[in-house]
Amino acid sequence: MQIALFGTSADPPTRAHQQVINWLGQKFEVVAVWAADNPDKTHGATLAQRAAMLGILVAEIPAPTTAKLCQQLSHRYTIHTIAFAREIWPTAELVLTIGADLVEQIERWQGGTELLRQVNLLVIPRPGWQIRPEILQRLADLGCQLQLVEELSTLAVSSSAMRQTSDLADLRMGLTPAVTAYIDRHQLYQRMGNYE
Repeated sequence: MQIALFGTSADPPTRAHQQVINWLGQKFEVVAVWAADNPDKTHGATLAQRAAMLGILVAEIPAPTTAKLCQQLSHRYTIHTIAFAREIWPTAELVLTIGADLVEQIERWQGGTELLRQVNLLVIPRPGWQIRPEILQRLADLGCQLQLVEELSTLAVSSSAMRQTSDLADLRMGLTPAVTAYIDRHQLYQRMGNYE
């Protein structure tokens, strides 16, 4: 069995995240999704709030989907997340899903070299990001099994852009109504203002 693992800061989770999760849900028997604290970022919402928003986003995906929020996998360091996943699915093939923007960083993550030996990587394209061939070769030399997704074209929206905009059209394009309602209810990301 193949398990797709997709962790994200979800600060806030966007329609692009939803596209990726929906696509994974059509390809894998199980898609485990979680909100994580990225040690290299300052977050605009608490981990609990980001997990709640991500759960809302996953719940909005039309049935049938194999995606589910698995917040128990969340850890600041992905190498620990993989250990948690291995306890839950000891015989599964673990497929770590990351955006193209993270490929050049992954070897420098805590336990990155070991991580690359424990999982297969599935790389989702991000608008404006190109992966240099020498990076792909370096990962292959480390024993990493990597697959570049070519058939998925995600929206050109990012969480950081959503946090910084107050443009109503951008917000509606980038965030789902249920996530925006949660943000309004909890008065998160004050720059966004009220987008009803």
